[in-house]
Amino acid sequence: MWHGGFMTQPLDSAEYERLVENLVGQLALRAGVRSERIVRDVHVPGRSTTNQIDVLWDFMDAQGQPHRVVFEARSYRKRVDQGKLHAFRSVVDDIQDAARPVTGVMVTTIGYQRGAKAIASTYGLVVLELRAPTDADFRNRLGKIVVTVGVQTPIIDDVMFEAVEVDEESFPAGLEELGALAIRVTEDDPDPESLEHVLCHGELGELGNPRPVHHVRRDFNPPAALFVRGRKAALVQAVTAQVGDVQAPPVTVTIGGAETIAWLLRDSLGEARAWIADDRQIWTTNS
Repeated sequence: MWHGGFMTQPLDSAEYERLVENLVGQLALRAGVRSERIVRDVHVPGRSTTNQIDVLWDFMDAQGQPHRVVFEARSYRKRVDQGKLHAFRSVVDDIQDAARPVTGVMVTTIGYQRGAKAIASTYGLVVLELRAPTDADFRNRLGKIVVTVGVQTPIIDDVMFEAVEVDEESFPAGLEELGALAIRVTEDDPDPESLEHVLCHGELGELGNPRPVHHVRRDFNPPAALFVRGRKAALVQAVTAQVGDVQAPPVTVTIGGAETIAWLLRDSLGEARAWIADDRQIWTTNS
């Protein structure tokens, strides 16, 4: 069964191969190389025979050197023994090519016996576990972050100007224009201040204790310049409005979450891990 772009366990051998192919494609997008092809169930001729490869990935690195990675996918119920690693090593040796070096990667569901790990370490094979994570995998790890934010929204209504000089025939009407208005109190001010800030400064309640709407008046002596969308529109000696704020429902944001992790990809020799979410996001850790 496919879930979030990936297949969920239990998987038979063909399904597990397709899962490995899918994840290789996802990791290739993050590898900083130019992929040439990712194919499943392909036959590659070697020096002595033709070899069946579960998943093959050909790419060019940043220096333009071609590489090939071949994956052996094994959905097993017990740990892989050294005999299977020896057999895979012989396949990698048979298709090795000086012009396009070949790296062998075995992927399994359970893990590897000690002898199998020794062979992988000796002959430069990569041995990975690809499986659904367990409770033990998440022990002593930060599972998710939940942030709840309280929000108070300012209210500004009934804005009125007392103008002494008008440069434009009419002022914008309505609160939908509030964001376009700014005030410059003196010519020495480098930039106009938003009208919203001028009216709200000192007039709003503390977080969790909003202030009711009330009358606010700002007087300017000498008159201040009123700007509309950056263009001077008038000189005003006062502006009045009804100002307050209201408590909005809290907003909760969840970052991460163990329940979103569909697969764990673990290096059986180096212990590095990749955590693959069901929405295809990938995180890596050193252990």
